[in-house]
Amino acid sequence: MVKKPTPKSSTAERTTKKASAKKAAGKQAPSRRASAAPASRRAPAPAPPPREPRRSTLQQERSRQSRQALLDAAYGLWTERGFDDVKVEEVCDAAGVSKGLFYFYFATKEDLLVDLTMHRGDEAARTMAEATEAGEPIDEVVRRGLAVMVRLAQRTPRHLLVRSITEWLGALERHGALRDGYLLVDEALTVAIQQAQRDGDLDTDHPAGELGASLSWLLLQAQLEWASSASRQPALLRRLWSRAEVVLAGAGWQGTPT
Repeated sequence: MVKKPTPKSSTAERTTKKASAKKAAGKQAPSRRASAAPASRRAPAPAPPPREPRRSTLQQERSRQSRQALLDAAYGLWTERGFDDVKVEEVCDAAGVSKGLFYFYFATKEDLLVDLTMHRGDEAARTMAEATEAGEPIDEVVRRGLAVMVRLAQRTPRHLLVRSITEWLGALERHGALRDGYLLVDEALTVAIQQAQRDGDLDTDHPAGELGASLSWLLLQAQLEWASSASRQPALLRRLWSRAEVVLAGAGWQGTPT
């Protein structure tokens, strides 16, 4: 039996088969050149979603209002009846705040009193800070702060002023966490003294922080003496300024004594 010879493919058929094979391979795997596209042509990675704030603005405002309500209620009750005779429950009832929320903010009734003291001191401190930023001389900065201290002290019953200052002096370290959000008098005085040293109004290189802390302490002591005195003489403003003059004069202040 004789086998029939297999017909050879024509040149055109071979060319068509090779082209089809290359086309199929191109669909299956991308070329190296295409996969190695420059980084600038690649799609940018999606940005991470923004973080949710820990507390919404509304929650923060409610928290501030609740805290302020406790301060206002406590001040009113303490003014009428004294610190020791008012219970935490009564402060909460007057403020419209739960007892649990009270203890969320304050560990004790004394902590609330210290916070109230810092709240009032913050007003004097910010007044001095504004005067410093406005370029006022050091004596005028101090006088502006003293005027606020006198106004607040004269509106406070003597027994409450004594108790608040006493608690504050005894709690400088224990109540460090309560300082958050408040500008303290010694901090405002330190900044004012630093500015006066740069301007040449105070001729001393003594650390401004020590001078500010010393003056703040003397001012508290002067208010305590005034509140504890039966006659309240001399006047509180004169008491405060006399303490300030001592510190400023010792720091090289060349102003006119009063």
